[in-house]
Amino acid sequence: MGTRLRYAAMVLVVSGLLLGSTPPVWAAPERQGTTIHIVQWGEYLALIANRYGVTTNAILQANGLTNPNFIYAGQSLIIPTGAAPAPPSGETTTYVVQRGDTLGTVAARFGTTASHLASLNGLWNPNFIYVGQVLKVPGTASPSSSAPPETSQGTCTYSVKPGDTLTKIALQHGTTVWALTIANNLANPSFIWVGQGLEIPGCSQGAAPAPPPPAPVAGGPRAVIIVIWDGTQRAHLLEMLNGGQLPNLTAFAAENQPLTWPVIKSETCRPGSQAGYRTETGPGNSAIATGLGYTGMANWANDDPHPIPDGLTLWEWFKGRGYTTGIVSSKDLPFWPNTTLNNARGEIDYWKVARQPQSWVTDNALTFIRTYAGSRFFLWIHYQEPDTLGHSNGENSAEYSQGLVIDDRELGRIVGELRARGMLDETLLILTTDHGFNEGGTQHDTCSADTKDLFLAVNNRGRGLTGCVRYQTDITPCIWALY
Repeated sequence: MGTRLRYAAMVLVVSGLLLGSTPPVWAAPERQGTTIHIVQWGEYLALIANRYGVTTNAILQANGLTNPNFIYAGQSLIIPTGAAPAPPSGETTTYVVQRGDTLGTVAARFGTTASHLASLNGLWNPNFIYVGQVLKVPGTASPSSSAPPETSQGTCTYSVKPGDTLTKIALQHGTTVWALTIANNLANPSFIWVGQGLEIPGCSQGAAPAPPPPAPVAGGPRAVIIVIWDGTQRAHLLEMLNGGQLPNLTAFAAENQPLTWPVIKSETCRPGSQAGYRTETGPGNSAIATGLGYTGMANWANDDPHPIPDGLTLWEWFKGRGYTTGIVSSKDLPFWPNTTLNNARGEIDYWKVARQPQSWVTDNALTFIRTYAGSRFFLWIHYQEPDTLGHSNGENSAEYSQGLVIDDRELGRIVGELRARGMLDETLLILTTDHGFNEGGTQHDTCSADTKDLFLAVNNRGRGLTGCVRYQTDITPCIWALY
């Protein structure tokens, strides 16, 4: 690409503006006369300032911010002199996260702050706590009298029976697959055996299992649609946007929120190479659909596929909340999505997967939208282009560019259908990619900006999501946190 240096510089500037204006979450130490506030979903700067008895300008200046209207859930804010400092750590006890808890509500119950709890527990994402998680809390403080009574915070042992899955056991005991996986240090949540003893967090020995929770369909968006343009290199995308070749994506960003530029947080692109590492450049769609890294989803390479552990995909998450679920994908390969979604197939109501052109994907997606427009639904739309064209012709080829042109046209069809049905404002519409491409090459096997730099487009129904994804990288845990 002849103008690569110019666009690389532009990306660095944009990334600096997006990522550099606030201190890293949990990284800023609390100083004398200051505290760290973690922005919660629904908060705005004036509300936070009023809570701490300071002005919005004081917070803006302390954090180097220029726009009081742009803060996001999970952001770390320095509150200057005048704010009450976080309480000292002292003795601690434990609290088991209950359904509906946030770090902020738990902190309020124990007379502390969300930032103090995050520091105490080594949490790197304040928006992601889960039912059954054991948190350290100040031991000398007692919960607020207005708080509901706590359930037992111990554990009990359950013996796996024939026909059990981790999802079934979690539902029986009012907890989650993730909590059971953590409590029992399971390498593969899909592999449990009859007679295995599992620790159930948040219950006492001999207590009766809790009934399955009702599906909470009252909150959250009416519809959620995730669109994947597989293998889109960010620098190539930026060149085409600047050249006016992607008019529908340009219009989408102009009408909604500016594009966000997440970066895979890894220096080597290998498992565990850096804290916070999630999305992979190989089996990236599996990571996006689960929020798990290699170890959690068991997929290490495209030529060695494994089913994602039972209960840990977005389809299962939305199905449990009363949504109709669907997938339309043109990548009919053993790795994605057939083998990887074997455990989730029972929770996917609409399955259209075949090696077909992009127009076929959109045709089936529109059929799903028209069929289920009267109900809540989650739809995953996966275009195999430009990935396959990059592999066959190279990232710098006309064919690769044409794949993106067609994807842009299909995005226009989807947005047009939602607008015509009056659903656009009620739909969370997300467009992203799983990885980039080696510059000028036919693979994405390097670990560089060309493969790790991603893009994210979200409509206005997803305000707050972009801030979380920018830090977290993955979409799934941000959806869990916000909805």
